[in-house]
Amino acid sequence: MSNNTAYLIINTFALVILIMIYSNMSVLQEKLLFRQRLFMGMLEILGLEIILDTVIWILDGVPGTAVRHTNMAATVIYIICGPVIFFLFSLYITTQIRDKNQFAKSLVILLSIPTIVNAVVALLSIRGGYYFYYDQANVYHRGPFFLGMAASWIIYMLYCVVFLVYNHKKLERRILIPLFCAMIPPIAAGILQIAFYGLPIIWGSLAISVQIVFMGMQNGQLYSDYLTGLYNRRQFDNYLDERVKDRKKVKLMAGIMLDLDSFKDINDKYGHVTGDSALVDTAQILRTSFRKTDVICRYGGDEFVVIFDRATREEVDAAVNRLIENTNKFNEKEKRPYKISFSAGYDTYDYESGLSAQLFVKRIDARMYENKKRIRS
Repeated sequence: MSNNTAYLIINTFALVILIMIYSNMSVLQEKLLFRQRLFMGMLEILGLEIILDTVIWILDGVPGTAVRHTNMAATVIYIICGPVIFFLFSLYITTQIRDKNQFAKSLVILLSIPTIVNAVVALLSIRGGYYFYYDQANVYHRGPFFLGMAASWIIYMLYCVVFLVYNHKKLERRILIPLFCAMIPPIAAGILQIAFYGLPIIWGSLAISVQIVFMGMQNGQLYSDYLTGLYNRRQFDNYLDERVKDRKKVKLMAGIMLDLDSFKDINDKYGHVTGDSALVDTAQILRTSFRKTDVICRYGGDEFVVIFDRATREEVDAAVNRLIENTNKFNEKEKRPYKISFSAGYDTYDYESGLSAQLFVKRIDARMYENKKRIRS
């Protein structure tokens, strides 16, 4: 098997793993929390690196001015993006202890220094050959300072190890162990690839690492309700708590608490299987009534909650009216033995009030029960 074939097979395998993870997270909508967005960013940059690495390797030694320019551009982007993955991973690990609002700007600036220095040297290498150069035959060669690329990665790995060791008592084992294990493959592969140029294992090792992190994420932080596919209570609490702490938001944040009317009667009359179908139908109505960026959660039992951004109070009222309209359309079209209807309470959140996430939920919950009593009376 030729080196080109080996590179293509290993990189394709790694890319397939990334696509599967990325697709899974996209379907589950697990990208709203800050650390989840960091993880998605890692997947995107890693996918780009695998593609660039494959192109560079295949075109290495191919004659032609166009090929030379392509390889030079791809190599520079490849080198610049490499440390970005580890920079994002460093931030991801930090979010296991601190949310984004607790991030010290000095820490982010400090962590970004290796990435910035690496990018500057990569750009200077186009003419200076510090990290790399191409000879007249368009063959890639390491420059005298090529270990500088690895140095930036090592700095981030050291930070991650020190951070996890220092904070190990603050982290549950289900979070700590996958993060530690995820660092082993790239460290081992990096050492081998520095020692043996052309060994095509670094990106495959990183694909394994993100798979480990993803499995830990799935096993330890199950954010979706198993029946409806909506967010569960844990994800909702995490998200709302993060949003309340974010004082930079300029739009109104609105919350709607919904209770499925006559759910007990549906269960008693038609059985629990039909009751489950009513919950699934409710989830579908909510999905069609709100945007993909809105947070829809099964809060518990037959209660649902929605958190969404709107510019004005009138837009909030319009969203509620759209939900009512879609519910009526569903009942007319689907001809279920039951009718879907809600008791709802909603309000907007004032970021200047200092109201906690828990108190905001209590407020919309109280308004929902007031509405339910009013309907019954």
